[in-house]
Amino acid sequence: MSSSDDNKKESLIKLATNIMSHNQSLESFNKGLELVNEALKLDPDYALAWNLKGNVLIGMANLEEGIECLDKAIKLDPELAAPMYSKALVYQKLGKYEEAIEYFDKSLDLGFKSFENRYVDIYFRKGLILNQIGRYGDAVESFDEILKINPYSFDALVSKSLALGFLNKYDEELECLEKVLELDPENPMIWANKSAVLNELKKFEEALKCTDKALEILEDKGLGVQNKNQNKQVTWHVRGNSFLGLKKYDEAVKSFDESLRLYSEGDIPQVYIDSLIGKGNALAGLNKFKEALECYNWVLELSPDSAAAKKGKADISAYKSEK
Repeated sequence: MSSSDDNKKESLIKLATNIMSHNQSLESFNKGLELVNEALKLDPDYALAWNLKGNVLIGMANLEEGIECLDKAIKLDPELAAPMYSKALVYQKLGKYEEAIEYFDKSLDLGFKSFENRYVDIYFRKGLILNQIGRYGDAVESFDEILKINPYSFDALVSKSLALGFLNKYDEELECLEKVLELDPENPMIWANKSAVLNELKKFEEALKCTDKALEILEDKGLGVQNKNQNKQVTWHVRGNSFLGLKKYDEAVKSFDESLRLYSEGDIPQVYIDSLIGKGNALAGLNKFKEALECYNWVLELSPDSAAAKKGKADISAYKSEK
């Protein structure tokens, strides 16, 4: 290939990249594909062009052909990180999480470790995947890689806190959430999350102060009605659990009722079921067993395998038999 053709193919790829990065329309994708194909006519073994063609086709929802192009790029240049990363993104989108992790790791090994933005992006994506498939310890390690670069990465801290919660490492989870609140002290859901962690640590009075703060913010925050109600629903549920821990059962019932009241329509969220269970537990604490059983039975209609509702019913039966 002449140096002129070599320069031209590189220019075509740069132009295609610029067009598509500034405009994600179908027209831009078609123009980008046209330019990439011109580059491939000049050099059918141009790995970068095959990588870009794969990305264009994937962007146009042609996943099968797009992956074939990425594989072609990898075959032509096994040391090229970009198609490895692109394949990882596709696998993540398809829910093929183990394959996604494999290709993210390959892209890091082939050079993306040297690019901070890409490095952070990959470890964040890996962490989210690892959380999703239940590998919480590995997820924490991924988020820690980001926090080594930026100790106050909001997204990494929030996601790490979730993983630590699943690992029952509540003191460490609390540390993460406190750092998040330094960054965003007016975030009501972080206050609610902190309250839930304090409940796990049996620091119920502190937990109530956090839900006070969350509800105060929610009254002032300019959220849409649906989002505000969803956030309040979670916060009142957490508050109910704090009162349960303090054995203030009347207050717990009121809080769970408030959470239940805020449900409007659509699919039943887990917090609704959890609030019914919490209300049942509070009513049982007040020896209002008939009303408690109504809550547990309602839960079992919505979620027939609920171990908590079955346990609540069993505990009431055992209590009654002892009497």
